Formats: sequence, structure tokens, C-alpha cells
Amino acid sequence: MPRVYRDERVAIYENTAALPRARIVHAAVPVRDSGQAFARLTEAAAGGSHAAAAGLADKIIVEPSADGHPPPEATAVAAPASEDVQLVDGGDPDRVELVASLASPGWVVLADTFYPGWSATIDGVATPIHPADLLFRAVFVPAGTHRIVFRYDAPALHLGLVLAVVGLGLSAFLIVRRRAGRALGPPSCALSAATVRDGGVLSAFAERGPSSGDTFAPSTPSEADTGVV
Repeated sequence: MPRVYRDERVAIYENTAALPRARIVHAAVPVRDSGQAFARLTEAAAGGSHAAAAGLADKIIVEPSADGHPPPEATAVAAPASEDVQLVDGGDPDRVELVASLASPGWVVLADTFYPGWSATIDGVATPIHPADLLFRAVFVPAGTHRIVFRYDAPALHLGLVLAVVGLGLSAFLIVRRRAGRALGPPSCALSAATVRDGGVLSAFAERGPSSGDTFAPSTPSEADTGVV
């Protein structure tokens, strides 16, 4: 591999056998799950250390999509020189846009990690994403020129936002309710007591608030009450 950069601490080499980030293939080996895909890739890796040497440059090992769609069947043909796929917009980590021109139906493979939360559209119409070569993303594209967009939309992020909004709303409600209770003040209750001394009975009434005419004066204990003669 040719060396493209070197300094006192770092040396960078170019892998000239690396496949492009986006490519078109017309040959696919369907498998039922990731375990079978791994077994097929292990077999292919025995033929060479690079994808081209292992026969994977023009072929992919493809699994069902995350929602269970099986890989479509397509006729394996050699990709003509007129076919092309270009990366239009890849600056946003949550969005990748491609434009692909195919002479016949085939697979557009994006060498980005397959991960839950990614969705894809072809000309604005939703299409399944299939794991390709265990790690990457592939969509089946009809013949012609098409715009393909991959978007990442994390379900956990939406759930977190909903819970945050609900929590803020509940907190605001409790704060407003507490302030309203303080503004009204505590309920008024005046105790009017009448003491019937002969019977020793104390009757308490909380029937009304205090008025200007109410007078409370302690009575002076008598000699009989105190037991002093």
C-alpha cells in the first residue's frame, strides 16, 4: 500500500483495494439471518484478504430487512459502464443522499453501518433497507435514474422528548396549583367558646369568623374553684 502521509508520530497508507462508499451490484446471495451471513463471509474470506480477491466486489451477502422483508430476486448481470451512483449529500451524519442510474434492477450498496433507526426512500417512496455483507446497507433499485435518501430517526430520542414534555407540563401544573393555594391563604376558623361552669362542660363552635362585637375575657377563678378558703 502506498504511503500518503508521514510525520514523527503518524504514518498513513492508502488501501487501493478498498471498495467505494456507494456502489451498484447485480449479484446477491440471500441468507436467512446474520449467522448464515457470517458463515458465508467467512468462507469468502478464505479466498483473499480484500473484498475483490474474495469475490465480493460485484456480489453481496444480503439478509432480510429489519421488518422481515425477504431480499428481492434479481437477475445477476454484469454492471455496464453506463451505470453510476454518486453521493450528493453526505455532510449530515443523520442523512445521506445518492443519485443512481441503473441499466437493469439491482442493488445500491452503501458502505455505512447497518443500524436500527435508519430508513430509506427511493424517489420519495419508502423502501426496505437490507443488511449487506453483515455490516452495510443495501436497497433494491429499479432500472433508471433515481434519488435515494437514507435518514436516521432514533425511536428512543422521540420517546425521551415526549417524556420530557410530559414532565415539564406536570411540573408547571403543580407549581401553578401551589402558588394559587398560597394566594388564597389558609381557611379562616374562629373558635367561640362558652363555658358552663356549673356543669363543667366546654362547648366549642366553629360556625363563623370573628366579628367586632366578639369579646374574649378570661374569667377570674373563684375560691371554690381554686380550693382556697
